[in-house]
Amino acid sequence: DCDGEVDEGVECAPTLGQGCEVDDECELNLECGYNGYCTISDWAYIAPGSFVQGSNTGENAERPERHVTITRPFLASVKEFTNAKWNTLGLDNQSIRADCLNCPVTNITWYKALAAINLYSIQNHLPYCYVNNNMTAYSMQDAENEEDVNWPEGLDCPGYRLPTEAEWEFMVRAGTTTNYWCGNESTCLIDGEIAQEVGSFNGMLFDTIQEVCSRINLIQNIGKNPNGLCDTLGNVREIVWDGYRNPYSPELAENDPIQNPEQGNSLVVIRGSYLLRRNSFEFRCSQRSSSEKNEMNQFRGFRPVRSLAE
Repeated sequence: DCDGEVDEGVECAPTLGQGCEVDDECELNLECGYNGYCTISDWAYIAPGSFVQGSNTGENAERPERHVTITRPFLASVKEFTNAKWNTLGLDNQSIRADCLNCPVTNITWYKALAAINLYSIQNHLPYCYVNNNMTAYSMQDAENEEDVNWPEGLDCPGYRLPTEAEWEFMVRAGTTTNYWCGNESTCLIDGEIAQEVGSFNGMLFDTIQEVCSRINLIQNIGKNPNGLCDTLGNVREIVWDGYRNPYSPELAENDPIQNPEQGNSLVVIRGSYLLRRNSFEFRCSQRSSSEKNEMNQFRGFRPVRSLAE
C-alpha cells in the first residue's frame, strides 16, 4: 500500500500525520496543516512529544513544573465548538450569543459538553467515548440529571472527546516554553490594528464573545498558534476532562497523565481565555481555573479532540 514512501518507482503522496509543505502534496481528502502535517480539514494533527507542564513562577495551582510526555498523536479541532455545530445536534441552545452561528457555544455544563460530544461522534459515524453507570451512551438526559460519567476506553477511544489537561497545554504551547505561545509578554497577542482601540490588556475586563478565528478576538494572525489552533488564549474558556487539584497531584504519571474527576458534582479544570480576566497574567499557557461540573457559564465552551492510532 501507498504509505508516503517510494513504491515501484512512484512516490506516494504523504498521508495523515506525515510532513508536508503545500496542499497538493497530501493524500486525497487531506490538506497540509498550519504546522506542516497532513491533516483533515478544520482539524490540526498533534504529533507526540514532551514538554514542561505548569509553572513554578505562576499561581499555586500551576505548581510544580513537571516533565510530561504525550505518547500518541491526536487530532484537535482548529476552532472551539460553534453554535452551528451544536444546532446540528438538535440540542437546546442557551448560548449568550446563540444568534451568532460562528461563535463558540456557551452556557453549557461539563456534563452537557460530554453528552454533546457523544452525539457529535455518532453523527460522524464514530464510536462514542462516554458512558453512564449502565455502560450505555452518556446522553443529554443523563447530563440533565447530572449522572456520573465514565470513560472506559480512555485514550484508546477513537471517537471525539474532551482533551485531557495535559493534552490541552501541550497543543496550546505547541513546542514553546514562554508565558504565551508567542512570547513572554502579552503584547505579542494583540493585533496591531486593534491595539490602538483596546489599549493594554492590564486592568481591562473583556466580556464580549467573538466569532471563532476572527481578527477582532485580539489574537495576532487570526489567533492561530504554531499548531494552527485558533483562540487558545482568547475567546471562551475551554472545558477539559480532568478533575481539579491544587497544586498538581504528585501521583500523576509522566506519560499521558490524566486526573480523572471525582464522581458527583466535583471540580473540573477549565483553561484559556482572556474573558473576564483582571490582567494578562491570568491567561498564560499554564494558568488553570476550576468550576463545578454542573456550572453553566456564559464564557465557557469546549474544543473536541480525537485519538489516533499510535
